[in-house]
Amino acid sequence: MNRFLCIPFCLITIALTGFGFQTDYSDKLLTESKQYLLGLKDFSAKFSYSLESAQSRKIAYDGVLSYMRGKYTLKMKDHDIYFDGKRHTIYMAQLNQYQKLDQNPTQSVGLVQYMTYVYSWPSNKKYMGEEMLNEVSHHKVELDMTDPKLPYKRAILWMDKESKLIVKVSFINTKKTVTTYEFHEIDINAGLSESDFIFDPKKYGATEFDED
Repeated sequence: MNRFLCIPFCLITIALTGFGFQTDYSDKLLTESKQYLLGLKDFSAKFSYSLESAQSRKIAYDGVLSYMRGKYTLKMKDHDIYFDGKRHTIYMAQLNQYQKLDQNPTQSVGLVQYMTYVYSWPSNKKYMGEEMLNEVSHHKVELDMTDPKLPYKRAILWMDKESKLIVKVSFINTKKTVTTYEFHEIDINAGLSESDFIFDPKKYGATEFDED
């Protein structure tokens, strides 16, 4: 082969091989991450949420998530969300009232939803290497969504190197609005029970919200 032709040919071969490695390794990490998550009995963690866009000021708040095989609670400053596997209950602290809903109260991809959706959304995956997060090295994976009907165009995941659990995720939509969730102080197999996911109005002395 002509040596001048060999150079671009070799570069193309290296690039394609590298792309294949990035895709395969990303798939491997996501598969291991999903298996680890589904294998957990339960976990709890503090989380931070932020929403940033060029059109509006940054929104941010903190909370605590408890999760047990599809059931969860989200406890925040002004409201709590309980999901017992069948129905959501929202407790509004300021009003000391609660409301029961059959649908997802967030009406969109929320903190818990991403935990399963990112594994199934059709996308082109790319392994971005390792990146420091809170002074600890994590795997970084980027997803470019291939379904235009999805609420987000891209997602960036940071994964614990040992468990492959996703500890941070940023979603970017077509308007370049960035929604980020980050976990810290994760307590694996925390010993949660079924009652932790059932809202008890007597505990708060709360009354049911009346829309009328």
